[in-house]
Amino acid sequence: MGYIYKTENVRYDKETGEVIESKITKLTKLTKEPDYIKLYINAVLAICDLSQSINPVLFELLKHMTYANDCDGGQIIYLNSALRKKICETIGISSNRLSHILTKVVKSNILKRIDRGTFAVNPDMFGKGEWKDILKVKEIYINFERRTIKPNYKNKEGNNEQRIKGTI
Repeated sequence: MGYIYKTENVRYDKETGEVIESKITKLTKLTKEPDYIKLYINAVLAICDLSQSINPVLFELLKHMTYANDCDGGQIIYLNSALRKKICETIGISSNRLSHILTKVVKSNILKRIDRGTFAVNPDMFGKGEWKDILKVKEIYINFERRTIKPNYKNKEGNNEQRIKGTI
């Protein structure tokens, strides 16, 4: 964390009281860089052998992904009917087209369907939040067993804890 310093030095003429020189330096504590998402959707789509026309849909979905440190396990998209309608209107596609694209994106392992209208975002492709939290999400994402999400981490008491429930 950085600082900006502030000092004030003023030099006066002893006879007239006039300010001859004034120097001000300010001390301010800088805030840390905010969490952010950095992504190259076109590259991800190309790697997954998907059409570039999916780009706007994926971008809109990712804007609504939760942070990695969220209590739901992190990096989840809750696609309720209101958000679905908003995305379709924003991009100019039908709800059926959005469903078709979601199926392709899930088959490509960019998203995992964990419940109706609920998707986990692949943390190897996208991250939102601090790196330490994204690493925890990676553990959860890797440990999909028998089509059920089972996180591999412990709560404060040292017991295994499951935050995300549902099936893929």
